[in-house]
Amino acid sequence: MLMIAVVSLGNTSVAAGFGRGGRTCCVHRLPAAALGSRRLFFSGGRVAPGEVRLAAVASVFPDRERALELAIARELGPACAVRYLNRDLEPGLELRVERPSAVGADRLAGALAAHRRFGAAVVVDFGTAVTVNAVTADGAFLGGAILPGPALAAAALSAGTGLVRVRTPAEAVPPPGRSTSDAAAAGATYGLAGAVDRLAEETAAALGGRPTLVATGGAAKLIVPLCRTKFRLLPNLVLEGLAVAATAFSH
Repeated sequence: MLMIAVVSLGNTSVAAGFGRGGRTCCVHRLPAAALGSRRLFFSGGRVAPGEVRLAAVASVFPDRERALELAIARELGPACAVRYLNRDLEPGLELRVERPSAVGADRLAGALAAHRRFGAAVVVDFGTAVTVNAVTADGAFLGGAILPGPALAAAALSAGTGLVRVRTPAEAVPPPGRSTSDAAAAGATYGLAGAVDRLAEETAAALGGRPTLVATGGAAKLIVPLCRTKFRLLPNLVLEGLAVAATAFSH
C-alpha cells in the first residue's frame, strides 16, 4: 500500500507525518515560522528515501506554502508531488455550505477522518482558532462555528485593552482570578471550555441522534479537561483525514 506524506500547515504550527490506508505514523510538530530552518519529517527509519511520491497538505496559511513545498522537495525528493486538500484533492464529503472552496482544509480533513471512524460527528479542533464542525451520518459537512483559541484570545485582550497584559496561558487558571493576568487566563481557558460546551451541544442537537463528539488540535490537552462535554481526544485527526483523502486520490 502506498506511503503518503501528510502535512497540516496551520497559522502557528505545522504537523507532518506519514499515512498509509488512513493510518498515520512518525508525526512531528514544529512552529510554522521554523519552516526551512528545521526538519519537517522524522521517519524513524520507516520510510526509505524516494519511497514517498505524494504529499497531501491541509493548508490555512497560503503565504508559507512555497516554503513548505521546498521543505518537502528537500527531504522527500523532487519527485514527491504536493497536493492540497479542497484544491487538488477532493475532501471526500458533500459540502452543504455556501462557499465550499472557502472552508478550511483542516476542518474538512478532521471531519472526513471522524466520519470514517464514527459516522455522524461533532469535531472540535483546538488550534489558533477553535472550530466546531458538523458531519452527518451520510457524509455531509454542514459547517459549524469558529472562535478564538486561548493564544488568540490572550493576544486580543492585550492588544485591545489599556491595562490587561496577558501571555498565552500555559495552564488552566480557575475563576476567580486574583490578578488581572489570572482573570484573563481564566477567561481564555475556562471561558473557552464553556463556549465549546455550548457550541458542541447546539451542533449535536442540530445533527440529531447521538453524534460522536471528537476533539483534536494543539490546545485540546489544555481545554478538553475543563469541558463538561465528554470528547474522544484524537490528536492526529487532521493528518488521518489527509491520509484517507490521498489514498482515495491515488487509486
